[in-house]
Amino acid sequence: MLSNISLKDNSDYVYLSSVIKSKEKQLLSDGDFAEMLDVDFSKFFSILVEKGYHLHDDKENLSFEKIYEWEMWHLYRLIEELIKVSGLNYLKPLFYLQNECINLKLVGKTSLFSEKKEKINSIDDLSNLPLTQYTLHNKSEILFFYKDFLFSNDFIGKYIEDEIFSDLAVKLVEIGKDNLTGSKLDILIDKFYFSQVNKVVLRSNSQFLILFFDIYAGLINLKNILRLFFEKKEFYDFEPFYIDSNLITKQICQNLMDNKFEKTGYIFVENPLSDKILSLINLTIKDKNLSLLEKWIDDQLTIIMSENMKSAFFNFENLIAYKWAKEIELKNIKILYIGKKNNLSKESIEKLLRKSYV
Repeated sequence: MLSNISLKDNSDYVYLSSVIKSKEKQLLSDGDFAEMLDVDFSKFFSILVEKGYHLHDDKENLSFEKIYEWEMWHLYRLIEELIKVSGLNYLKPLFYLQNECINLKLVGKTSLFSEKKEKINSIDDLSNLPLTQYTLHNKSEILFFYKDFLFSNDFIGKYIEDEIFSDLAVKLVEIGKDNLTGSKLDILIDKFYFSQVNKVVLRSNSQFLILFFDIYAGLINLKNILRLFFEKKEFYDFEPFYIDSNLITKQICQNLMDNKFEKTGYIFVENPLSDKILSLINLTIKDKNLSLLEKWIDDQLTIIMSENMKSAFFNFENLIAYKWAKEIELKNIKILYIGKKNNLSKESIEKLLRKSYV
């Protein structure tokens, strides 16, 4: 679907692309993960060090948490540098908004719905939440955004100059304080993420990114409707979850649910990913395993990124592809670490490992 897209070279991104192409050579391959899968847990950190992971020169006090934090810090430091020198500040939501939405969900549900919500007055009262620092707004700003939603008489007006918060403020007011629930907040923020991302990719005028995020949204729709099908829900239960996508439209989702995911071939007859989607549906229905579905989605998106970007030069899209590749790598390391630590079988861990970018 995306293999015929021609990415235009731009001399403004020579430095960005040269840095990223150098970094790509350090990414771990499927073979590296297979090697890590075979070693004993006692040697896990040793092999990580051999593969280039370290915390300064400290090889004696390694932990997964330290390694993860160190790699994330380096990743976002690189992103900030390359965004700045390449004049790409408008793309920041593509790198930070997903993390921001995680914080928005966690802080929102705690500050709006928890039994202790009246006692939450500062970010210190949320120290038990696994919040990330790599966001567009800091943790305190997110907390007081929700406080203003509850108590401000001019909530929308207060955030009208904030491009991200202004849109979310309007959507929160449309639902209303009395009608909002934790699940509705989750749905709202998922839809909000893709609506914001679409604005940015349209501004970028990148045909590749426009189609990539359309596919991403469509596959999320597929995941959500399968999850609700397993819960014996109806199509109207899915409608609030639907995210605009040309790949998997709302009508396709309704047809899948109406047919109970049987005889679905005709539904995807003109879909460029029809064979892969049908295989995914059959596998997921058979195993009823959404974790394998999530892996499949990651793998398809990685394949699309890799096929289009590994041979592309002098394009700002290279930075977005590298962030995707690095996060998939860190996800695999986390799967290996947790699996080995908990004595899961090799086969159980291997099923969850994502396809690498390289």
